[in-house]
Amino acid sequence: MNHIIVSICYVDEFGHSYNESLNMLENATILDALNKSTFILKIKNFEYLSNNIGIFGKLSSFNTKLHNHDRIEVYRELLQDPKQSRIKRITKKNKIYL
Repeated sequence: MNHIIVSICYVDEFGHSYNESLNMLENATILDALNKSTFILKIKNFEYLSNNIGIFGKLSSFNTKLHNHDRIEVYRELLQDPKQSRIKRITKKNKIYL
């Protein structure tokens, strides 16, 4: 059976990025790759089954078949709502110039 190379990427809340390349069998799924990954052990309190997973920015399920050179992205919850963050920045900026 042929092999494919995929990568798994994750950025924690402190901005540290984790990237790992894996050599997988041709019919492997995202879940297979996560189970084979060693980077999961480096992340404390990481429950990868409850997080969102995607390939190149597109949400995917754990049983999604992988293709050669796919980048699996492990998403985490946002620390702040982006819309609220932008409002705070604009408000702060406008107060400086008042």
